[in-house]
Amino acid sequence: MILESQKGLIIDGTWNNFPEDAVTALDGASYANLLYDSRRAPELVVVLKCKEQAAFDRLIDAEATKLEYERLEQERLDKRAAQRAEDRIAKLEELEEINRDNEEMPQEEKDAIV
Repeated sequence: MILESQKGLIIDGTWNNFPEDAVTALDGASYANLLYDSRRAPELVVVLKCKEQAAFDRLIDAEATKLEYERLEQERLDKRAAQRAEDRIAKLEELEEINRDNEEMPQEEKDAIV
């Protein structure tokens, strides 16, 4: 990794996996590994502290997360209902086939099976 020496570089080395637009500097873990492998200490370290809830409020869109969850939940319920309908039709066809094969059975018993 080659860094421009005329500019400062601020890296958040403790937070990973945030969206690209939320963290504008390099990935902190890869930069820390680079420093460790080169046996070179950083020239300047800035430690920013904030409350965890404040960071979550700034970075997590609760409304979009809720909408995505509801969409996925509805999709799952729709798939489950479609599968249940297919299984019901298949079972009814199977029972009707059994009833057609068994002509000795009275109609009331055939209806009870279905």
